[in-house]
Amino acid sequence: MKIEEFDIRFDNEDAVFSAGQNVTGSVVLEISKPTHIFNITIRFEGQAKSSWEVSGGDSNKNYRAYETYIDDSITLYSSDGQGPDVKHPAGHHIYPFSMSLPTSVPSSFEGRRGYVRYQCMAFVDRGWKGMLDCIQDFTVIHHLDLNTLHNVAEPCLVTKEEVYEGCCCDSGVVISKFSLRKTGFVPGEPMMFEISIENKSTSSLCGLSIQLIQTVRYTGYSNSVFSSGNAKYHDKVNAWVLYEIDEDIEAQKTFTLHNYALIPAVAPSLLEGCNIISTMYQVSLRVPVGWNSTDLSVAVTIGTVPLYDANRLSNVAAPPQRMSIIDPPPSYEECVFGRMTTQSGENADIDADEEQPVRQRRREFRRMPSYPYYNMQVSTENGQQPTTPPSPSQLPPPSYDSLNHHEQALR
Repeated sequence: MKIEEFDIRFDNEDAVFSAGQNVTGSVVLEISKPTHIFNITIRFEGQAKSSWEVSGGDSNKNYRAYETYIDDSITLYSSDGQGPDVKHPAGHHIYPFSMSLPTSVPSSFEGRRGYVRYQCMAFVDRGWKGMLDCIQDFTVIHHLDLNTLHNVAEPCLVTKEEVYEGCCCDSGVVISKFSLRKTGFVPGEPMMFEISIENKSTSSLCGLSIQLIQTVRYTGYSNSVFSSGNAKYHDKVNAWVLYEIDEDIEAQKTFTLHNYALIPAVAPSLLEGCNIISTMYQVSLRVPVGWNSTDLSVAVTIGTVPLYDANRLSNVAAPPQRMSIIDPPPSYEECVFGRMTTQSGENADIDADEEQPVRQRRREFRRMPSYPYYNMQVSTENGQQPTTPPSPSQLPPPSYDSLNHHEQALR
């Protein structure tokens, strides 16, 4: 039998589905001549896994945890009852499928110490000629509606005073203020901010930056026979630069800035439905102050459904800007933190026990999760666009840090 085509095609070309929705599509099979096919099946799997290793003297401790959300199979074609001599006809064949996702399944996620993945695999059983398989990944979104949460529409203002410590006789204090009009956002939304830097020192300050800090908390259990059996936690921090400038803030001067930065495509906060991986976010303003830096952080919530009631937004010395949401539904963008699971390096242990050929092929075909990305616009009262923040292509790549002060603040 010559296979001209064997593929899985989703009705949704983005291969993105919501929790509670039906995953629909077709298995496409084209063969050049009649042949024996016993059955054609499709299998759906959804699972989460966390894994990391802790070195301790002469031995290492491994921590792992698993969760299964989907494990279903559907028979699309069977030759039962047709007799041993009946062959599957040649030509182009389409076998539609539909599988209902539970409403409780978590969003897809890829991290350095774990993941939440959804895949479907089609199989053609040719008996003694062997099994053919085709594998496709798809993204699941467990929606987080910001309108159902408390306080995310409220403004936030943080202030910090830092003593300047530098070379020579430089001295003085720097008073920094960082305010957001609200703390709930969706990817693609302009985050309106205001910055005030009162430089009462005798030296200039060099620039500032705003970062979106993602803290991922993994839960695992030790494989040691001496383990207490209690859950252990492992935090990883990823940072994405939202905005930065190199402009000097002169001594004895006050610098103010009203602007916005776009929230990138990232997984929603909490990762609801998953008990072994959770995500938290904060926005951090960093201002170099001599040998040190002052950091002002605000905890934020990243959702998938935006706040629609603009009247709930309060003013905190806000610039004369307003935000509008375009009516069409969001598009889907791949996660900005990129493909963080690899075949080697610090995260190779995640899939170390997956040695079956099919598992290996799944890693080859895996796509990054895509998240809802809204097309929002910001305009001033006179209809002009405000200063545009740097585009992602102009910014440095994301950084990946071990447990640090950002995580401590979120504990």
